[in-house]
Amino acid sequence: MSLFSRFITINLIAVAATIGAAVAMGSGVGLFAAGAVIILLSAVAYGLSSRGETKALEEMAVALESAAAGDLSYRVTAGGNGEIGRIGAAFNTMMGDWNKTMHKFFTVTDLVRDSVALVSATNDAMAAAAEDVALQASTIATASEEMSATSGDIARNCLYAAENAHRATEETTSGAEIVSNSARLMENIAQRVMATSSSVAGLGERSDQIGAIAGTIEDIADQTNLLALNAAIEAARAGETGRGFAVVADEVRALAERTTRATKEIDAMIKSIQTETRAAVGSMGEGVEQVNQGTAETCRSGEALNGILRMINDLTMQLSQIATAAEEQTATTHEITSNIQMITNVVNSNVESARDTRAATGKLVQQVDELHQLVSHFQLSDAMVWDQSFATSIGTFDDQHKKLFAMVNELNQAMQHKRSKEAIGSVLNRLIEYTGSHFAAEEEVFRKTGYPEEEAHVRAHRDLVQQVVALQQKFNAGETLLTHDVIEFLQNWLVKHIKGTDVRYTSHLTKAGVR
Repeated sequence: MSLFSRFITINLIAVAATIGAAVAMGSGVGLFAAGAVIILLSAVAYGLSSRGETKALEEMAVALESAAAGDLSYRVTAGGNGEIGRIGAAFNTMMGDWNKTMHKFFTVTDLVRDSVALVSATNDAMAAAAEDVALQASTIATASEEMSATSGDIARNCLYAAENAHRATEETTSGAEIVSNSARLMENIAQRVMATSSSVAGLGERSDQIGAIAGTIEDIADQTNLLALNAAIEAARAGETGRGFAVVADEVRALAERTTRATKEIDAMIKSIQTETRAAVGSMGEGVEQVNQGTAETCRSGEALNGILRMINDLTMQLSQIATAAEEQTATTHEITSNIQMITNVVNSNVESARDTRAATGKLVQQVDELHQLVSHFQLSDAMVWDQSFATSIGTFDDQHKKLFAMVNELNQAMQHKRSKEAIGSVLNRLIEYTGSHFAAEEEVFRKTGYPEEEAHVRAHRDLVQQVVALQQKFNAGETLLTHDVIEFLQNWLVKHIKGTDVRYTSHLTKAGVR
């Protein structure tokens, strides 16, 4: 290599280094570097004017000026095998590498921003959840303390109720004994009343017997009176002789009359006694029946008291168990309150950490935005560049493919320059709509010409549409952000689909007369 060539090469390398420094430090240094490059190239152009390479150097100067101004899409067209051609090729390679690096840079910053946004959203959600947990834990702790106090009250009340139940048991036992004694006394009274009733009934029978005897006496008195009357008649017939007998007959008749009167009085008294005896027997029978009913009621009362006694005993046992359980619950509640307090402390610590993380992620987002703003003035080459390697020889479809390339580049530019969500969404919607119409146009031709691989081709179309529509739905719902990974996905899919799938229909459609 000649001394002059080495001179040019060394100075261009220095210029490239200066441009790199300008990229890192910002546009102000870039302008200084551009001025230095212009001066350098002017000197080189003057030295090379004798060799006829002024035009090539002027193009190199324009390229370097464009690079210094941030346009990384400019490419040198001057060729040749000489030093200038090699420098131009090296420049184009360097610009291509810088384009790739910057595309990767934007992809990385987008990923970092999205990751930070996701972390921030997750952190905010965790902080909100932690605050809710802390609030709920505090509420639970308060409720636990109240429940502990209530459990203590329940335990004390249960013990008090158990004591009252024990006293009620004793009183009920005493009442049951009294009722049992009353039942026995009622039975004794019933037996005595029945015995008295039997005695009174016996008196009634004796009264009947006395009445019968009194009747007999009355009959005897009547007969005696009749005999005395006959004796008086006979004494009157006997005259003086029977006068003494007549006196006796009068006395006998008077005695018979007195006997008759006494017998009637006895009969009346006996009838009265019989009436009263029957009434007494009836009353005693009713009394016996009532005593039996009272005895039965007393027995039932005793059984009821015994049932109450059993229930009180069961209640006493249950109250004791409730009191024991309430005491255990009180102890458990105290432990729960202590654990909840520990949880509250941990949650509060997590809330503070979440707030610190939120502040840190906010600063990181700000730094990413500043870094993105720092390099946003660079103009990169298009994400997709059409060349003949994509041609299918079907003019209509090639034009549509070029339109798809342009729309992908438009989406890439909108994302690179951080346009609004609405602007990016509008480009994405138009890209999806146009892709659908392009696919429909291809599929219509497939049907008309009987393309043998139509089914597989249509399936590939459907797969892409489903993926992109799902991405669109998430983007519109705010569930995701578009990054340069989406551009890379579209690039890879279009390149693979056009060069690997679309070119397969070229021969068939050409033979069918499609142009």
